[in-house]
Amino acid sequence: MKNRVAAVAVCVVVLALALPLDRVAMAGEKVADELMAREKGVWDAWAKGDIVELGKQMHEKTISVTSGALTSGRENVVKSYQEAACEVRSYRLEDVKAHSINENTVILTYKAQQDATCAGVKLDPKLLATSVWVRDGGEWLVASYQETPVTD
Repeated sequence: MKNRVAAVAVCVVVLALALPLDRVAMAGEKVADELMAREKGVWDAWAKGDIVELGKQMHEKTISVTSGALTSGRENVVKSYQEAACEVRSYRLEDVKAHSINENTVILTYKAQQDATCAGVKLDPKLLATSVWVRDGGEWLVASYQETPVTD
């Protein structure tokens, strides 16, 4: 009888512990989905030349590594996008994955294909990209973006 009571007690404890874990996993998926949609929103803003929206998505201390340039700070990154005067004909994001570091930091990795020209230069058509999203003051913002051209 004692063994049965102990077994039931262990089952109750295991179930009680499992419920919060399921909720955490679901919350993690929800955050991943939200950030993947926001990442696409950043690309949409870039494609439309919506510099204001791009700036809203960036952390004040954001860092961007694109086309061989390293740019620091939201103001400078936004200015670099504005000066590039990009013409984006199309883009596609594929194989987007979210890697949670902690409750306030998520890294997105993905492949991108683009047909775009910036400052009169045709951009590499295929990229591997990484963006780091941080929750600051309850809002998710891009803290870092890095892309690497893929050569066939």
